Amino acid sequence: MNLFFSRNNPKIGHQLIIDDMDSVKKSFWNPNHPTRFITHGWHGNCDGGCIQIRDGIELLLILIIFGFFLFWILNLIFNNIK
Repeated sequence: MNLFFSRNNPKIGHQLIIDDMDSVKKSFWNPNHPTRFITHGWHGNCDGGCIQIRDGIELLLILIIFGFFLFWILNLIFNNIK
């Protein structure tokens, strides 16, 4: 279940339904305000969404680190060729 909390509804979240724009339009969400995603269950028994988000973030970090490492190696190689 995806719940959206805002200053207008800080205690009872509005349910957002995937692929249902009406659920977003009926909520207090304002695209002009910053949005933060808070997930739970990374080390618990959450199935599905939380795990996919965590795995996507881990993959992105791995790719960024690999990119910096590759850039560093290529920089060393090309600087030594000159």
